[in-house]
Amino acid sequence: MSPSPPSLVPHRKSWLLRGLGAEYLLIRGTDVTEADASARVPDSIVLFHVDEWLAHAPGSAWMLYEALGDERPLGLSRLALSSEAHRLRQRLERALRLGELVLLSHQRTRYQSLAFREPPVEVEPEPPVREAPPRPAAPAPIDTAAQVHALVRAAQEGVPFCEECARAAARRAA
Repeated sequence: MSPSPPSLVPHRKSWLLRGLGAEYLLIRGTDVTEADASARVPDSIVLFHVDEWLAHAPGSAWMLYEALGDERPLGLSRLALSSEAHRLRQRLERALRLGELVLLSHQRTRYQSLAFREPPVEVEPEPPVREAPPRPAAPAPIDTAAQVHALVRAAQEGVPFCEECARAAARRAA
């Protein structure tokens, strides 16, 4: 018979704690089995998370303190509560170092929805993209200096330059 995963061992008190990007299972040292050795978290990571839990989840930290057999002090001033939080950290650190509490990495079983999944719809391939027709060539740039020169010369010589001027000149000559 294979050993049970850390979270499925019956009759053992455990706490699920969330860390940065991971979940951990905190158990009493007396409930540790041989199968838990591979899931055990190194002390350096444990102490980092103790500080995080004290800062962000003090209620859970005090619950662990009470699980170790100590009582949570009530009715303290902020200054006294600060010193008690320091004492709490020391007590949890000592419990983790001595093995009274053990932190195991934990992965919850994630279940997928049992909803009916439709088969993927077959999509017709798109027709190939046709190339755009070539753009017509741009007209030659207009040489305004040449136009001005031609109009001035035509005016000096009296040569009509457009159709209207040619008709006017024909009427004057007649």
